[in-house]
This record gives sequence, structure tokens and C-alpha cells, in this order.
Amino acid sequence: MSGQETQSQDYLRRCGELHIRVTKARYGKIWDLKSIEDAAKDIRSRGQLTYDDIEMIRAEKVWNANVFGYWPPQSEVEPDLKSLNFGIGSLRKKEKTVISSLLRVFRQIQPVSVILRFIAPEHFGILSPPVEKVLGLGPLRNHTDRYRAYLKSLRRIKNDRGFDTVADVDMALWVLQVGVLDKYLLKEGCSEVDHEDLKDGFSRNEHKELLDGFDGDIKLREVRVANLTEQLFNDMSPEQLAEALLPTNHILAGQIAGIKFEQHVRKLTYAKSQDSLGTLVNGELPAVIRKCYSDSRQSKEIAEECQEAHKIRNQAIHLDPAPDKEAVRRLIDAMKTLGRMM
Repeated sequence: MSGQETQSQDYLRRCGELHIRVTKARYGKIWDLKSIEDAAKDIRSRGQLTYDDIEMIRAEKVWNANVFGYWPPQSEVEPDLKSLNFGIGSLRKKEKTVISSLLRVFRQIQPVSVILRFIAPEHFGILSPPVEKVLGLGPLRNHTDRYRAYLKSLRRIKNDRGFDTVADVDMALWVLQVGVLDKYLLKEGCSEVDHEDLKDGFSRNEHKELLDGFDGDIKLREVRVANLTEQLFNDMSPEQLAEALLPTNHILAGQIAGIKFEQHVRKLTYAKSQDSLGTLVNGELPAVIRKCYSDSRQSKEIAEECQEAHKIRNQAIHLDPAPDKEAVRRLIDAMKTLGRMM
């Protein structure tokens, strides 16, 4: 393990150690979630939930479970709980069924995640907006799929970093977002301009160390990017993505369009690996275009547009000089024309 990876692992573990302090800073009360874990240990072996179990998990004297959604009263859920047999002894194997069954009873996914987190903390965590944010998870999922995608990210981090439980990862990431990135740790003891140590020995230097750990956390960044881009790549082709990016990041749009432009040229001309793109655009490609377009004037114009697009592609890839937005638009248009020819 590299020094940078070791630092990243240490900073996340330190975030987990700060969970009690950040809950106090955020909610004005220390949340001792371990005491609820200990009290919930026998639920899984029984294979059934009772409303007494729900009340024990909610534990109003210990924490505020109401921040995680609406908890129906006993009269609404107890009949369903009595008839619900979702194989709680094998939660991990029947995960999707278990989540869906609980969701039908409680109607919201966050209370479901709370219940599962305390029944089986080694496999489950609480679904919360701060952790979704730090993981880069978008909202466009059905409830069960959304929670399972969330758990997939938590479990990957648990395995990568050697955390004991998924719940430990969840708490560490919650502290990272709320305590470090949202700066609740800084609000605990001093003003933004005060450089003295915060109470209980937490200092601005330690806050900076945690920020540096996050900035250098390659593994977490991989998880974030995968979550942020998954829906984009599933819903859009590279051509569509390039066009959509043009108003906000025309350089990246040009690089994506440049790659697709080259792929189209090589496929249309049946190029060999050693053939240069410039030779193909100026040599073989015009003949291919003439076969596709009977109008000689039109085919000549398209060939010239592709020759210009080749130059813009080089600028987008090498940034010497970087193309402007209008030039990238012309590259995208040429890419789309070749795509239609495909």
C-alpha cells in the first residue's frame, strides 16, 4: 500500500472516531449508536420484527431517528409486521426481497435503512443525503435500487479499507461530509477566524489534515466518479454526451467528439492500426464520402468539413491551442455526419 493510500485510510478511520462529536455539533446531542446495535443483536436470530423492536431502534433517549423520515404508528404497521417473514436470518442473500418487504410496510426507504443498519451493521448502513452526496449518488432510482447502489459503494469501501462493518463506513463518510466538508467540526468551538484549538482538542490543523486526506483519496474518488457517470453513460451515447457538454465544458466535449470522430473515420475507411488520422481524412475519407453522397458539391463540402474537424480534433486533444466553443460545435457536427454515414 502506498503512503498516499495509507494516509487516505487513516483519515477515514479518524472520521469514524469523530462520529459522536459531530452528532453533538450537528444535533446538540451525542448519538451513542453502538448501544442500539448491542440491544438489536437478537432480532436477526428471531427472524421477525415486532413494534417493540422498532421502538428500541428508534430509542428517542439515545438519538433522533425522526431525521430519517416518517415512522408510522404501531396501529399502522404491527399487523403487517406480524405477517412479515422475510428471512431475516439470511439478510445478505435475500437483500432485495427484504428491502422491498420492509418498504411496503414503512413506505419510505430511509426508515428501512435504519432498521437494517441496526439488525445487521456488518452489511447495511443508513441511507442519508450527506453520504449520498459524498458518494456522488444521484436521486434518479427507484427506492430499492437506490439503496442497493448505496450499499454497493459502502461495501466496496469497506473491503478496500478493511473496515469492520458497512455501518462503520457509513458513519465515517457522514462525518466526512457533515463534519469536515460542511465544517460542523469548525462550528463546535470557535469562529471561522479563530485559529486556536477547538474544544476537546480538535484543531484547525487536524481539520486540514482530514481535508487533505479526502483530496488525496483516489479510491473514494473512483467510487464517486463511477456513481456520477453511471447514469450519464447508460442514458447517452458518447455523441450525445459531447453535444450536451458543449455549453458547460466545451473542451471536454471536444475531446469526446474528437475520439468518436477518429473512430468513425477509421471504421469508414477500413483503416489499419498504423494509418495516421491525417492521411485518412485527406486521402481515403473523401472517396468514401463521394460514395455516400451523389451530389458532388455536397460531398466536397462534407470532406472539407471533416478536414477542418480533424484540425479542431487535434486542438481539443493537445490544447495547442485550445479550440473555442464554436469550433467544437463544428467538430461535433462533422462527427454526427460521419456517424450517420456509419
